[in-house]
Amino acid sequence: MLIELWAILALLLIVGFAYLKLNSTPRILMHNTNQPNTHRWDHASDYSLALCAYCNKPLEGWFRLEGIQCKVCGISCHHFCARKIKVCKLASVSTYKDSWSHDWKKVFIAKEKKCSYCSSLCGSVYDNSSFQCSWCAKCVHQKCIDLVVPDCDMDGCKNHIIHPAYVKMPNKKEKNHLRIEKLPKEIQPIVIIINPKSGGQIGETALKAFYSLVNPIQVIDVFCDYSRLKLFENMNDLRILIAGGDGTVSKLLGTLYDEDWKGEKPPIGIFPLGTGNDLSVVFNWGKGIKSRKGKNIGSMIECAHDAIKSTCKAYPSNLDRWAIRFTSKNKTKSFIMCNYLGIGVDAKIADDFDKLRKSKPYLFQSRRGNRIIYSHLGGMEIINKAFKNFTSRITVNCDGKSLEIPSLEGILFLNIPSYAGGVDLWGNRDDFISDSSESFADKKSFALQDKQDGLLEMAGIYNSLHLGECQVGFSQVLKLGQGRKYKIEISGKEDIVFQIDGEPYTAKGPVSIEIFHKDQVKILVKATERHHYVAKKALDVISWACDRGVIDATQKNIILDEFSRRSKI
Repeated sequence: MLIELWAILALLLIVGFAYLKLNSTPRILMHNTNQPNTHRWDHASDYSLALCAYCNKPLEGWFRLEGIQCKVCGISCHHFCARKIKVCKLASVSTYKDSWSHDWKKVFIAKEKKCSYCSSLCGSVYDNSSFQCSWCAKCVHQKCIDLVVPDCDMDGCKNHIIHPAYVKMPNKKEKNHLRIEKLPKEIQPIVIIINPKSGGQIGETALKAFYSLVNPIQVIDVFCDYSRLKLFENMNDLRILIAGGDGTVSKLLGTLYDEDWKGEKPPIGIFPLGTGNDLSVVFNWGKGIKSRKGKNIGSMIECAHDAIKSTCKAYPSNLDRWAIRFTSKNKTKSFIMCNYLGIGVDAKIADDFDKLRKSKPYLFQSRRGNRIIYSHLGGMEIINKAFKNFTSRITVNCDGKSLEIPSLEGILFLNIPSYAGGVDLWGNRDDFISDSSESFADKKSFALQDKQDGLLEMAGIYNSLHLGECQVGFSQVLKLGQGRKYKIEISGKEDIVFQIDGEPYTAKGPVSIEIFHKDQVKILVKATERHHYVAKKALDVISWACDRGVIDATQKNIILDEFSRRSKI
């Protein structure tokens, strides 16, 4: 009996020690800095090289690699060796050189990567001594490294990368922090703003991928570097690539258009990482990266490289934004909407989904699993019928005219032809086509939905089953109105659930809601081969005319807006 007790105690000690080792945070991770030229350490992962960059000894562990990895340059090491490794990927240097040299680092290399000299496989699975350039992500065997041309071409992105010589570090006497000097005219800089929590592990992998392709100063983590965006104010020809979901896009639009942003507003491209990604669908950036591909660092680097090139080739379009004002019990709260506003059953499903995701995050590991959970919650609403008499409490005024609302369980206000990750609820294909941008609140036929016409579409949903049928194409929403200004009055003391761009909110009834056009913002449309050449030449001519003084900047913007409207881009 005594021996068994001691055996149990010994087992508990071993398990406890293993738990502490797995969940402990090395001290070096507590002293991470956001300053350029310094490492940004994180726990070693499956995509970390299993060799220490300093002592060249393996990163051994019981259940995982026992070490840390730099997010910026990709090297791995023991946490007690980290302070001895001084050189990271340089974001700032004191002298300028016309030629760029490869910056070879011994990092984890995906198994499908090939040596840029001999073209044979050089992934870390086959050869732990291979190297990868921290600027162009090309790989090379150790035996081939002296045979490779030393100059780095940045893999075709040289004109979009800020040379480290233009990034100036502050002196001890200077109060300001970093600054970026005026760039040459041939440089069209790009800034990547990334939400590493989007798409689970995909966001972290994308962060490392972008670090490996551009100057680290051009990669902004929304959680710790967002204030650095101010460095790029007044920068000519700036373009921004947002790696995240619709929420990250809305946050940046708020910074550019609702805060004191100096200079011209840069157009925005989208690298979809979230679950909804409605804006990326509308602007031709796709629904997102598949989980399996997104977790592979090699595949992610290729996707990130393509996204940078696509952002530089894309052309600007407009997107309407709408102001929403909620008044409940003499308290007013304002919101800005880019995609859609839902009131009723669809908002209730979104609210239940959000609560479950926060309470049990382990259930939400893939997009397919998310859809299954969402469908289950929708099925529960078919049974519960919490919004059976919902529209009997609602009155809606559109552009000064009262709308008749039949018995519904939910209403939607749609700004773009994409809902819940790509579903066109309004359905442009069978509609009456009109070039007019007048209000259609009092007409039986409606114009095609357009993201930049200053009109907002109102649609009705009979129940959650009807919503599901609309999402899979078996049915269509009930079209109720199309106008520039709405006023909704909801009576009763019950809680009102609504969602704005997928984010759920709750308000105490009765509630008064006003919706009106706020402004237009610039979003980049990813070009396709079919129409890219003509559009590119047209935009080049417009830019040429502005540079030569034939037209001024205001006239240029007017022409671009009209080009965007007529092209329906």
